[in-house]
Formats: sequence, C-alpha cells, structure tokens
Amino acid sequence: MKYKFADHDFVFSSAVFKELDLNSTQRIVLLDSEGLSKKDTDRNVYMLSSQGQVLWQVQNLGLSDGRPSFWSNVWLDQEGALWGYHFSGWEAQISIEDGGLIKKKFVR
Repeated sequence: MKYKFADHDFVFSSAVFKELDLNSTQRIVLLDSEGLSKKDTDRNVYMLSSQGQVLWQVQNLGLSDGRPSFWSNVWLDQEGALWGYHFSGWEAQISIEDGGLIKKKFVR
C-alpha cells in the first residue's frame, strides 16, 4: 500500500492504521494488521522522516508461540514517551530514537 508523508511515497504491506506526528519532520505509523507481510509481522510500527527515509522499524517483541503477532495501538504519554499495545496482551515503551523496546509488561 502506498502512503504519502511530506512529498514522499512509502510502500508498506498493508494500509496505515494510525499515525502520530512527533514534529513536522518525523511521524510514527502503525500498519493495519490485515494483510501484513511476514517482514511486518510483530514489527508493524515505523518511524518516517519528511526526507523520505524509514528511520526505524519497531523491535520484535520476541513471541514465538505461533499466535497472531502485531502491534494494535501506539500512543504518546504526557511526557512524550512512545508506547505500544501488542495484540498478545503486552504493553511496551518504544524508544523514539531507534524503535527498541525500553520496557514491557503483560497487561491482559
């Protein structure tokens, strides 16, 4: 699916479900779980730049039990930290710098 940010086209395996603007030059996108490619399974959160670059793709949560595996929500807390909710019941703080998982907890 094509997605436009600034004047650049990005191509993903499924549609963008949610977007969060960090500032005028950086955007977080969450891909819809429908139609995710193998490459995007468990890693369907990206940071894009207005210069046309994918700055990072979220780190894999590390589940290996064969269940559906994808991030279903992302948000910024009051301090500006990026958080994600994973379909499997995990919540994690995601590094805005590199997409790594800073901390995670099982919430379901």
